[in-house]
Amino acid sequence: MQFRYIMLAFAILCAQAVALTRDLIIVNGLGETADFVELTDSTISRNVATLGLAPNDFLVAGNTGIAVNSTSNDLYFFALPSMSPLGTLFLGNGRNPYTGTLIDSNNALITNLLSSTVTKVNIPTRSVIGEYSVGMSPEGVVVVGSTAYVCITNFDFSDYSYGQGFVQTFDLISNEVVSNIAVGTNPQDIALGYDGYLYVICTGNYTTQSGILYKLAPATGSVVDSLPIGGAPGSLAITHCGIMFLAAGGFVEHGEIYTVDLNAFAVLRGPGNPIYTGLGVTAVIAVSDST
Repeated sequence: MQFRYIMLAFAILCAQAVALTRDLIIVNGLGETADFVELTDSTISRNVATLGLAPNDFLVAGNTGIAVNSTSNDLYFFALPSMSPLGTLFLGNGRNPYTGTLIDSNNALITNLLSSTVTKVNIPTRSVIGEYSVGMSPEGVVVVGSTAYVCITNFDFSDYSYGQGFVQTFDLISNEVVSNIAVGTNPQDIALGYDGYLYVICTGNYTTQSGILYKLAPATGSVVDSLPIGGAPGSLAITHCGIMFLAAGGFVEHGEIYTVDLNAFAVLRGPGNPIYTGLGVTAVIAVSDST
């Protein structure tokens, strides 16, 4: 739910990252700017572009970059790799766009946390194709074929409580919700593994319920397995060799990253032995295979 973007707004090291062919784009939530990292020599170019209010995600579609700005309810488009501005697209008041994914090279799907909708966007024309209702407080999303899998956190902003978490299947042809797959509390991120399964990280409620990883079969729309992780991991990245990295926060003394062996479906590094980093890890991206 919204905690991810709140963390981005208040911790300098809370940043989204997306990989290009040779470069890494870092989105600074507090500074509302983008940095470039040259992966071959780790050279950092800071503040290469100004983003909108509370940027929460960054998509790459060929030579176009798209910043998803939560508080300003808009998308910023950039030419890559120069990061020259191409234009903006306002999605509407009260949307709070949370994250997004590519449908294909010309179209993207954005989840809107506050309006409980998803928005289809045409990238070349920077225009809205349509906005469609989904479950309450959607966050992570991934597209497989003509189906979008949307994480429904069911967070109720009126009383700050969580309902049953779901992954909703959304048909991109009919633009309708087809089914609900029940998962744990607060599903925040989802990705397609190289083994063909979908992986969903449920963060829990930050107090009495801890993180759980779910494994889903796209063909049947069913849960295959689940793995208690512990802590409160909020986003994931998967390597070709089947190692998952989980951004697990850490806002006192150090940040934390957990790892999971997807082949064995077992935790390698969890709350008891995390990888320590700088404060406030809210997102991870895999740029090479490692454990």
